[in-house]
Amino acid sequence: MISRKFDSNKYWEDRYKKGGNSGRGSYNELANYKADIINDFINKNNIKTLIDYGVGDGNQLKLIKCDMITGLDVSTTIINKLKNDFKNDKNKQFYLDKNFKLINHSELAISCDVLYHLIDFTIWDNYLFDLFTYSSKYVIIYASNEDKEYGGHCLSRNFTNYISKRFKNWKLINYIENKYKNAGPNKDSISDFYFYEKINTNENIINFVNDNNVSISIPNHKYSQEFYRRDNHEIYFRKIHTFLIKNKIIKNNIIDLGAYIGDNSIPWSKNTDSIIYAIDPSDENCNFINILTKLNNIENIKILKTAISDKNEILTSSYNNIHHTSFVYKKNKKKIKHSAKAVSLDYLYSNKEIDNIGYIHLDVEGMEFKVLKGSINIIKQFNPIISFEQHITVDNVLDLKKFLKDLKYHIFLIDEILPGCRDDCKNFIAFHNSIYTDTLIEDIHSNIGKNILLSQ
Repeated sequence: MISRKFDSNKYWEDRYKKGGNSGRGSYNELANYKADIINDFINKNNIKTLIDYGVGDGNQLKLIKCDMITGLDVSTTIINKLKNDFKNDKNKQFYLDKNFKLINHSELAISCDVLYHLIDFTIWDNYLFDLFTYSSKYVIIYASNEDKEYGGHCLSRNFTNYISKRFKNWKLINYIENKYKNAGPNKDSISDFYFYEKINTNENIINFVNDNNVSISIPNHKYSQEFYRRDNHEIYFRKIHTFLIKNKIIKNNIIDLGAYIGDNSIPWSKNTDSIIYAIDPSDENCNFINILTKLNNIENIKILKTAISDKNEILTSSYNNIHHTSFVYKKNKKKIKHSAKAVSLDYLYSNKEIDNIGYIHLDVEGMEFKVLKGSINIIKQFNPIISFEQHITVDNVLDLKKFLKDLKYHIFLIDEILPGCRDDCKNFIAFHNSIYTDTLIEDIHSNIGKNILLSQ
């Protein structure tokens, strides 16, 4: 999916601060044309509540007829202006999008001339998730639907294909080509109308495209957007694991340590009958994973709420929230904010909490080497595939590599940039000599279409 770095939020805030408007698409013939089509849809489907996501300067909004309208935008300047302009209209309310908390879904969510202004893919992707989450019945998108780079603050993507892959309980029900598409300078538009209807109104279903395209039902929860985003995080990591699980190379039980919100455990559980041990020290994370397992009728995840080290001990953290924390980084003994009881994986194995391990995944923010040293009996017993994250400029990655090589492991760096992470954040994967062959690496590369594994 095409993308480039561009701060859309800053662009629109600066534009409105300087007295600019939403553009010609919100005025004159184009504004009237859009309003006629949207109002006709509202009337025919008896819509009473509407969210306009990317409401802009309000000129288009004046033409929309609905009992209750909520306008969302990224610009503080424009939201303050709209609150003042419509202060006597009790049927309209306005929120800065990052401050909006969904309480009741609207029957219709509309997005007019917004998508091709969201240049950064992550922002675009998050916006789509929110847009479809906010509605209980219908979504109308008015935008360009082709992959095209316009430069500046415009970049168009094929969103219909993407939506069909990611939002499984939404169906494209109508398309209206814009009659002003070739109307000439200052009158034409690149946008067309696309109408979506929710198939199952009781739940939201998304697809994890890079995890064998599994469908996952998600709740209305504060962690749901982050969970949704994770399919586009560590893409090659996900494709490698899909290959290994699908081809029974990972065939026994799986440890997902630092399970976070279950973005690995949940899709993996749908691709294998093996047990997934989802281990995390956070109550909130474990509770969210539990919600997902129940919502998706998953029976092969075992949640273990505990920290893991090389021995039984108490770990402390200076992070504000244990939801995403480290017991190594930013340590300040004078500002301890959380503590957690830790055990070793070998301790869990000796107490029959875990068994028959075929794969260990570690994302424990600097604790990886200690965790592996506390797993020596499991490693010698089962020779599991092991993956681990390292901040290669600060973690003791050389000692960790030597530890695994002494245990006859072949180690590879997964050569991909991890969005939102430090530049030195990398994933590694290690195969025991009993599993490793040159052909295995060639097969992985062939399957994902890129030589992504670099021998260490």
